[in-house]
Amino acid sequence: MKIRFLHGSDSKRLILIFAGWAMDCRPFDNLTYPGYRLAVVWDYADELFDTEELNDFDEICVLAWSYGVFMASRFMASHRQLPITASVAVNGTMHPVNSRYGIAPEIFDMTLNALSERSVMKFYRRMCGGSSAFAEFSGKMPQRDTDSLAAELKNISDTYRRDGAPEWNWDYAFISGNDLVIPPESQSNAWMDAGTVIRRLDGAHLPDFNRLLHEAFIRKDGVV
Repeated sequence: MKIRFLHGSDSKRLILIFAGWAMDCRPFDNLTYPGYRLAVVWDYADELFDTEELNDFDEICVLAWSYGVFMASRFMASHRQLPITASVAVNGTMHPVNSRYGIAPEIFDMTLNALSERSVMKFYRRMCGGSSAFAEFSGKMPQRDTDSLAAELKNISDTYRRDGAPEWNWDYAFISGNDLVIPPESQSNAWMDAGTVIRRLDGAHLPDFNRLLHEAFIRKDGVV
């Protein structure tokens, strides 16, 4: 995994964003939220993570999106010493390859086996949910090659099929009603069966992260 701290506040409070598959930090570069430092985690081809940079924070809030929900769950479950005070899932579940709770295995395997530059662009379009949103996203497109994306996708699948869902209790989960990547019904199944509070969003798989941060976390600018 890779991590990048974004420009902005030098707060001792951190929002740690676990991005989805096929991402890097570029789509998040201009993201800010008053009272917090922000960092983005991406590339789940492995789970190597140097937590030294996290040790200086007094409070860590986790916002995980898409397949980042599964990887964030594993990270938090294995780093319980960190001062994590809130965890919020967005358009993802702890079951990335699952017919009832995520993406059906046959669809996942077909995606992996047919991965190409063209299919990645098609994925981005579906993720955005429309031509105007895709045009905006194109200006901050992740710079990833298909080999790295295939390795990331394979590791997510292999890890889940080997270990199953991690043990972590999320505070609540946002689900977009027009998600064309992970079916909203599957997300609802997963979170209802886990007993997690569900909050509904309009829009596609890719949310408005600026708006989402305001809905997910309490502003703490001016708070010591």
